[in-house]
Amino acid sequence: MAEIKNQALADLTQYDAKALSKIKSITNVAILMIPADAPSEYYETLTDIKMTNVANTIKIPADAVPLHINGTTVISALDIPDNAVVIANGIIVLKGFDNYKGDSGFYVNGFLVKSKNCAAKIHSCNGITMTMPDDDFECSIWGDSVTVDEDMLRHLKDKTLIVCGNKLFLDENVSEKLIEEKDIRFFAGYKIIAPKKIIGCVKARSTVGFSIVEAEEYTKHPSRKEEILADLGQQKKSRRFFGRKK
Repeated sequence: MAEIKNQALADLTQYDAKALSKIKSITNVAILMIPADAPSEYYETLTDIKMTNVANTIKIPADAVPLHINGTTVISALDIPDNAVVIANGIIVLKGFDNYKGDSGFYVNGFLVKSKNCAAKIHSCNGITMTMPDDDFECSIWGDSVTVDEDMLRHLKDKTLIVCGNKLFLDENVSEKLIEEKDIRFFAGYKIIAPKKIIGCVKARSTVGFSIVEAEEYTKHPSRKEEILADLGQQKKSRRFFGRKK
């Protein structure tokens, strides 16, 4: 007998009752997809399967277009068909959905960024949602970690959201005035590290998966120094962060 376990997504829409009967258990699955219009024997067989820690079960209509998206992604309303069922894992940014008239629905396992007036159907979000004031914002996407400095901010367009999958560092040369003038916002999957002088401004403009901490406190722990240097990717940053000359 087969087992399905430890999966973000398990798609059973192409199974029939005979194929289902070979599945013994489904364990630790974030999203389980099943057909919405299967024969009764399909659902009877499905109930015989032992299920543990299955977060969401989604019934997919026969005429729907299932889309599976993983990672850090910006999704435009122009990118998907009107009858899509979007299963998204990771950090998902929705753009252009304020006047959306389609029938697509979203199931998000992770982090979701959307505008206040987003008209898309968000059926579930198993994670954190960040709501932007409107849909008129730009995105600067970074996969793992990024250091944001004054020069970077000056080159970004106004009303930019900086999205980072893991850790976002703000350089000591970044000022509250520049952040507010450019109307910059921040989103990090794990942690944001900022100088004490701008920590309040950053907190007011950020959504984060774990915590926002002062750079001065973050770098006090010697065990973190190698980790920090690896995140920054530039040895020259050590003088600025650790307050010592090489």
